[in-house]
Amino acid sequence: MYYQLLIEVVFPNLETLELSSIHSEEILLHNQHRASSSLKLTDPRFQNLRNLKVKGSGNLKYLLSSSTATFMVQLKYLDIGDCKVMEKILLIEDLGEEEIIPKVLFPQLEVLILKDLPVLKRFCVGSNIKFPSLKVMVIEKCPKLESFIFKPVSSDMTLSKELKEVNSEEISQTAMQPLFNEEVAFPNLESLTISHLPNLKIIWHDKFAPGSFMKLQTLKVELCENLMKIFQVNMLSGFHSLDFLIVDGCGSLQEIFEPQGQEVMETHAVTVTKLKKLYIRRLPKLKRVWNKDPQGTFSFPNLQEIVVGKCESLKSLFPTSVARCLQQLNDLRIFECGIEEIIEQEEGAKEDVRFVFPKLTLLILRKLSKLKWFYRGVHTSEWPLLESLEVSGSNEIQIFASKNYRIQEQDDQSQLETSIQQPLFLVEEVAFPSLKTLDLDQYVLEDIAMIGELRNLEILSLLHSNVEQLPTATGLLTRLRILNLSNCTKLKLIPPNVISCLIQLEKLYVGNSFTEWDVEGLNNERASLAELKHLSRLTTLEVHIPDANMLPKDLLFEKLQRYKIFVGDVWDWSDKHENSRALKLKLNTSFHLERGIKMLLNGIENLWLDELKGVKSVIYELDMTGFQQLKHLHVQNNVEIKYIINSRGMVISDVVFPVLEMLSLKNMNNLEEICHGQIPSASFRNLSIIKVLICDKLKNLVPSSVSFQNLTNLEICKCHGLINLVTSSTAKSLIQLKKMSVSECERITEVVTGEGGEASEVITFTQLTYLKLDCLPNLSSFCSISYSFKFPSLEEVIVRQCPEMKTFSHGALGTPKLERVQATQEDEWHWKANLNTTIHWLWKSKYNTTTQ
Repeated sequence: MYYQLLIEVVFPNLETLELSSIHSEEILLHNQHRASSSLKLTDPRFQNLRNLKVKGSGNLKYLLSSSTATFMVQLKYLDIGDCKVMEKILLIEDLGEEEIIPKVLFPQLEVLILKDLPVLKRFCVGSNIKFPSLKVMVIEKCPKLESFIFKPVSSDMTLSKELKEVNSEEISQTAMQPLFNEEVAFPNLESLTISHLPNLKIIWHDKFAPGSFMKLQTLKVELCENLMKIFQVNMLSGFHSLDFLIVDGCGSLQEIFEPQGQEVMETHAVTVTKLKKLYIRRLPKLKRVWNKDPQGTFSFPNLQEIVVGKCESLKSLFPTSVARCLQQLNDLRIFECGIEEIIEQEEGAKEDVRFVFPKLTLLILRKLSKLKWFYRGVHTSEWPLLESLEVSGSNEIQIFASKNYRIQEQDDQSQLETSIQQPLFLVEEVAFPSLKTLDLDQYVLEDIAMIGELRNLEILSLLHSNVEQLPTATGLLTRLRILNLSNCTKLKLIPPNVISCLIQLEKLYVGNSFTEWDVEGLNNERASLAELKHLSRLTTLEVHIPDANMLPKDLLFEKLQRYKIFVGDVWDWSDKHENSRALKLKLNTSFHLERGIKMLLNGIENLWLDELKGVKSVIYELDMTGFQQLKHLHVQNNVEIKYIINSRGMVISDVVFPVLEMLSLKNMNNLEEICHGQIPSASFRNLSIIKVLICDKLKNLVPSSVSFQNLTNLEICKCHGLINLVTSSTAKSLIQLKKMSVSECERITEVVTGEGGEASEVITFTQLTYLKLDCLPNLSSFCSISYSFKFPSLEEVIVRQCPEMKTFSHGALGTPKLERVQATQEDEWHWKANLNTTIHWLWKSKYNTTTQ
């Protein structure tokens, strides 16, 4: 059944028409007797239509008839998408032998978008068709599209045959037709995007219509799995305006440019391209960007930006003649390719080649594991404006060598053997006069002694490199602002007086790296931390100091804004620290906090304390303000600390730990209380995790006045001084608690203790899903008072080795989601009607031997 929309009214001024989710087989806007599964906007009723958008049609096979197209002379924007059965855009009507499709289609059309048309075969059938005003064309996710304008095999093919469809034999004979053949012209096209066409093999005919593509500026080709090549022989001369080319994700593509052919060689003319940007990515079979060395027949002097990535089969990037003419190149990035040499050596070349890159400012060579040479032959290179150089994750190869390094002209085999050890850059002494950033991350370094020649260097990164000794010449880099030696695990020597010479240094990273600092005034064989006193501009510091005696007493950090400083030999640098200010202290001698460390404590975000002697409390001995910015606090192995907070006898007005998120206490043998004395009620308001392990003398967790409204995880283990965990008032504040674990606490008798209130009180653990009570020999119940407890989210309960626990609680109990309890680690889950009954049944079955 057809749903017909009959429109008798005229829309002489209609300019924009959008049709969405049209599921009828046709929409007749003129002739109700003609049914051809198409949209018909015939005669002058829509002659002023400028924008037509059709989306989401499930039944339209054709968009318009050829007769309709003749009236749409004002159409500027045409967007067709998500039409599941559309096979072509224009249908050639059976108008008689003399009438043919017009040579000019949509004379004002500027934008054409064809997207998500799974069965589209062509735009139309015809020959010598021109789109005179088209500027932007996007063809995306049209997997059946092979030829934009289908050219009939026989020149006398009648128009009536279009109505019957082109037969399968003719389709098979033209299966290798290019997407754009010589029958279609786009004289003003500026931007072309071709995407997700898996069957496309050839984009255009090598002899396309005169003037076609002359103004094309941007070409983007992506995810065309079977595409064999981009530009064919003798074609580049037709793309006079192309300045931006993107080729991405074409799995079969083996070459981008193929400019060398017999016809080209015979012309002796040089074709100068305007290409400025070239992006090539995810082409696993690409062997060459240029098929062979153009040798003067094609020139690319306007190239400014080249990005090549994830081309595993690519062995080299530039032919020699192309590399010699890159006068405008300012950005070259190559990453994750099989490249062995950047510039391919010419056959038979023996003379000393000179490469000059006068405008290059950025060069990145990243993860090129097979890289051996910049250029295999004898050469020098100059980089007068290069500001940033990255060579990271590549092969074991020397980076620089001076002009005196030369490959001796010997027999071919000897020269090849010598070239294998050739440095990446054979340079003059002033080859990098503008270099400001040098990044040699994850690099196997041979020798970087020439680094001292780079006097303008501002950023030097050797992250994850295998450097063993920082060159003394590094001290000559007096303009250096950032030095990154992080994760240089083999670095054993930083010479003395090198760091102190870097007077402009703002950021110094030596984490998980050099640790053998000299003590000030002793051997003077290595760098000492006292040299940091000369770095008045230092704002960021990451350093590991294994012995506190290495730390100068008068070292100030008044300008540090970001820091990660470890003092002591127990810390693991691999820990993740999301916050920007972290300090780990292990001071196993008499504790002293010099001014520099105290400055860091004022704004600390992450603090670890280990073996602090001479300290009995954290707040107010270490920080009088209550650690207003601290987010993570870890205290461990401290035998003298009795309290985390000692406010007894003090009038406290400032909130304590207002932004603390995690509190971890471990192996604190003399810790009696976390809070000794009263603190403001808003303290700990952001705390989400508490872990207290092996604190034998801890009497209570916190006073009843403390609430934990944001606590999500609570873990207590081996705290034998605890009789109970929290008071009922504190328990009421645990509205966000999701996980509670109490284990191996010998004296604990209940988790929640009463405060003398009404037994009818209701305590609700709204978010608690997991509860573990393990190895608690004196635990008799969760709470000894007949409070009502509600656990609306509780799903997992583990009660193991609690021989005195005969019932869970003495008041009303609600656990609507709980259906099982685990009694041993290897045991199956148990359930007997409700939680109290289950706990009692487990107690009887395991511990009440008198009733057996």
